[in-house]
Amino acid sequence: NILLKHNLTFDNIKPCLLGHWGTCPGLVLIYVHLNKIICDTGVEMLYVIGPGHGAPGVLACLWLEDSLSTFWPKYSRNYEGLFNLITTFSIPGGFPSHINAQTPGAIHEVGELGYALSVAFGAAMDNPDLIDGNIIEGSFQSHQVPLPKAKSDERHLRPLDVWLKSYNPMTRKLGWKRESYKAYIPLDVPDWRLLTVRKVTQERCMKHVGKFLGEAIASNSKTLRIFSPDGLVSNKLNAVLKCTSRNFQWDMSGGCVIEILSKYTCQGMLQGYIMLCNNTSRFDFVIAAIHGGSRVNPKVTVNMHIEISALRHKTKKV
Repeated sequence: NILLKHNLTFDNIKPCLLGHWGTCPGLVLIYVHLNKIICDTGVEMLYVIGPGHGAPGVLACLWLEDSLSTFWPKYSRNYEGLFNLITTFSIPGGFPSHINAQTPGAIHEVGELGYALSVAFGAAMDNPDLIDGNIIEGSFQSHQVPLPKAKSDERHLRPLDVWLKSYNPMTRKLGWKRESYKAYIPLDVPDWRLLTVRKVTQERCMKHVGKFLGEAIASNSKTLRIFSPDGLVSNKLNAVLKCTSRNFQWDMSGGCVIEILSKYTCQGMLQGYIMLCNNTSRFDFVIAAIHGGSRVNPKVTVNMHIEISALRHKTKKV
C-alpha cells in the first residue's frame, strides 16, 4: 500500500521500524530549499549531512528527483521503483539506515560520528565556487520513531496515515552532483627514478620522499595537498616546504600543507578533498585508510573492512 490507495492497516506496517525519524524532516526541508537555489542560480553545491541515520529523508529526495534510477535501475521513479526502495530499506541487498558509499551524490559515510565538518572543509578546498554546509538533528523525543506502535495501535496508525497523505513531492537533481561519481583523474607525478641515489651513500629515504612530494605538488597545486597531524618536519618531509608552504586560512594564497594536531580531522579533510578534487573512488580511499587507521584505532579498521566487503560485492555486480 505504498501509494495509500486505501487506508493504512496494521499489515502495511513493518515489524521493525528503522530510519531515525527525527533528523529526516530537517534533511528534506534543507534538501528542497537547496534544490530551489540550484534551479534559480545554477550554483555548484554539495549537501553535507552530519551524524545520524537519516537515510530515508535523503533517499526519498533522490528517488523523487530520479537520481536513484540513474545508478540503480530497480529504484525507478514509478510504482515498482518506490516499492523496491521501501520494501528493501534496511535489509540485506537494500540501502542501510544511514547514507553510505552507494548513495548517489554522497562522499561521506554518516553512520560514524564526528567527521562531517572536516569532510565538508576538505571538499571545499580548491573548490572556491562550491557551497558546503552542515546540519544538526532535532530533539531526543523525535529522534527515531515518534509513532512506535503504528503496527498495533489505531491511535498511532491514523496520524501516520494523515501525515503521509499530506505530501506533494517536489523534484530536482541534487543527487547528480557530478564530482561525487565521475572517473578518477590521475595526478601529474614526476619520474621517481630521477630522484634515486647512488649506491654506497648514506641517505634518508623520507628526505627524498619529501623532494618527490614537493615536485608533485608543484605540478598539481590545485589537486594535491598534504594533510599532516603536526608531523611533517619530524617525519623528514620538510623538503616539501621548498615548493609550497603551510596553509593558514587568513592567507588566501596559502600553501598545500594542512597541519592540525588531530589525525581524525586530517582524515576527514583528506576524504572530502580527494573525492571531489581527484575523484578518487571511495573503494580506493578505504583501502588506503586501512593501512593508516589500523595503527591508531582497531575499531576504525573493523568498520573499514566491513565497508570494503560491501564495496567489493557492489563492484562484482557492476
